[in-house]
Amino acid sequence: MYLENSPFAGPSNILKSLDFIVYGYKFEQIVLEQLPTSQKVVFVTEQDLKAVETDLSAGQKRLMISKVLTKKIPVTINQDTIVLPLNTIDRDDLAAMVVGIDSLVIEKSSTQWLKDSLLSINSKIKQHSFCKFSWPIFRYSS
Repeated sequence: MYLENSPFAGPSNILKSLDFIVYGYKFEQIVLEQLPTSQKVVFVTEQDLKAVETDLSAGQKRLMISKVLTKKIPVTINQDTIVLPLNTIDRDDLAAMVVGIDSLVIEKSSTQWLKDSLLSINSKIKQHSFCKFSWPIFRYSS
């Protein structure tokens, strides 16, 4: 019997939102390694982003959410927080909120550096979606 949604389903570099629950710790480590001085990563949805307290006005906050989720552009929302859009096949409102980044790093970072970091993070996360193969596969033989 072949189970399409089982962790043994075969190779796939297509991410689903469920992957961020199952492999969240590993994905968090990938993001932390890529962004210097970062301390914590929280995977968030649009609703979560609306609830986050920021230094931005309501209009600026809507624009920030639109940039992240619609245009897929990483943005800074606080002195120590960056929001990175994530690509999944089943949700278009998933992002990584990276907290604890040194304000000097944020101040000196360019838009291109953020975009390059995002590409690298997405690439590494997709490479690690092979984790599905780290599970032992048991076969029943009669």
